[in-house]
Amino acid sequence: MSCLFQSLGRHVRQDPELLRQIVCNFLARSEYESNAYPSNMQFGNCFQTDTTPHTAVPLYVSHMRKSSTWGGAIEIQAFCDVYRYRVHCQILTNGKTTTFVPSDGIYLKECTISWNGGHYEPVV
Repeated sequence: MSCLFQSLGRHVRQDPELLRQIVCNFLARSEYESNAYPSNMQFGNCFQTDTTPHTAVPLYVSHMRKSSTWGGAIEIQAFCDVYRYRVHCQILTNGKTTTFVPSDGIYLKECTISWNGGHYEPVV
């Protein structure tokens, strides 16, 4: 189970594995690659170097659907778009905070999670 999905799931009162599938479904949508996210998200970097952008997203999403796969910035951004949240991620190793907002900038709620370089936790 991924600590990211557990942390975000706690904020929206959603089962972490169901949340993972909701985020993955969003990532798999055909509009996702062209409209929702910048092309430099580099989905293909975790696979063979000959992966094209067209095949990278489906491979990435397939890998992300596994309960043992860790989530990260791409999944936080997708969460923001799906749930209309602004997410503050406190980076404990350097004391900085990275803020994620829905791609259109419109959010209804906000939450905070922390990242220690290897683990996410909800901040309540």
